[in-house]
Amino acid sequence: MKHFVLAAGMVAVLLTTPIHAADLAKCSAISDDGKRLACYDALAKPASPADASQKEREEALIRDDIIDRCQRQMESYGASMVKACVDQDLEGYRRLQELIPAHGQIVERCAGQMSSYGWSMVLACAEQDIEADRALKRMRN
Repeated sequence: MKHFVLAAGMVAVLLTTPIHAADLAKCSAISDDGKRLACYDALAKPASPADASQKEREEALIRDDIIDRCQRQMESYGASMVKACVDQDLEGYRRLQELIPAHGQIVERCAGQMSSYGWSMVLACAEQDIEADRALKRMRN
């Protein structure tokens, strides 16, 4: 009975933790029972926050903030609208990261003015300002 409970617990953890077949194959090839079980245990343990890189932790915080804001602002419209909000803001944030090297001041100003409306609005602000800046430069030439 004890082994059944342990096995059931392990299966429950395995179902919630992504594990690759190659990793399982490595563990199953170990002949020593204790070492093989230790290998399986290591696969079943989720990565601790300390194992995540600084970038991964920052991305997780941004994602959580986006989800929280979208839920607060869009929950009355249903889950599909919350998800659309999250998807648009995640994409907006990703695209803003690409704009920062060349247009950091514009992105910073737009973030200061529009961040309460989400990253997709910050992106719209930045893209419009970048285009307007280009148009003004063309007008001078």
